[in-house]
Amino acid sequence: KQQLQTLIHSGPFFSVSTFSNEAFLATLYPMQRRRVLAAGLSACAALAACCACGVVGAATDGACVPGPSGSGQATFYNSPGIGNCTLPYTDSDFGAAVAPALYQGSAMCGRCARVTGPLGTVTVRVVDQCPTCAANDLDLTPAAFAAIGTPANGVEPVSWEIVDCPVSGPVAFLFQGSNPFFLKLQVRNHRYGVAGMSIGVGATMYTPMTRVSDNFFQYTPGSSIPFPISLRLTDVNGAVLNESIAGPTPVNDVVIPGAGQFPFCSALVFADGFETPAP
Repeated sequence: KQQLQTLIHSGPFFSVSTFSNEAFLATLYPMQRRRVLAAGLSACAALAACCACGVVGAATDGACVPGPSGSGQATFYNSPGIGNCTLPYTDSDFGAAVAPALYQGSAMCGRCARVTGPLGTVTVRVVDQCPTCAANDLDLTPAAFAAIGTPANGVEPVSWEIVDCPVSGPVAFLFQGSNPFFLKLQVRNHRYGVAGMSIGVGATMYTPMTRVSDNFFQYTPGSSIPFPISLRLTDVNGAVLNESIAGPTPVNDVVIPGAGQFPFCSALVFADGFETPAP
């Protein structure tokens, strides 16, 4: 424990992932299975987050948090072009609409699910809400349904689980109806679900933006918003991504590429061997 505390306070030149490495932990506790103290991990994560503060495109990683999963029925429908998530998609895209209980006020928008049916498995992105679906049912795009079942059947039994999205490149942003006194901003192309977004106010302070049901975050400060703006995105695993958008004013309805992407989460932090003593 003393060695771990020494490393925590020794400076910024280490990665939190170091502490999830079995071989490294063996150097701390060579005679028994290692127990990583929650306080130690929290201190490591806090220090890593501090090191990434203000660095555009920089991100701190986190431990994987299991997403929802279920079994139900899948149907399919023709794409309206843009659904409740305000994400564009076509019949040939692998997309899904989910029940209101899973939609969660747009929190599920942009996340991906691995869907398995009688004829195969496909990864889809949540792009819409299905008001008439039961809790674990999915309404798929025609292409997605054809990958897991027979379209002539109309309905197929499926199982599904939320997974990381197979993204390429950085996150992206879209302003809608924004002006110098009001921001409405959407995040796109994210590997994991976006749990929250905060905007920089002053030199070091951040204030949370408000998620709304059409998959945007809003901010109304009551005064003019200076650009460039600094953003802090947090994913469902607790990873933090720092971004910045140039001005001088928000440009609506144009996709703006970001600088970074949420890192792959680590399943090792809670792997067996960290919490279970050796026989």
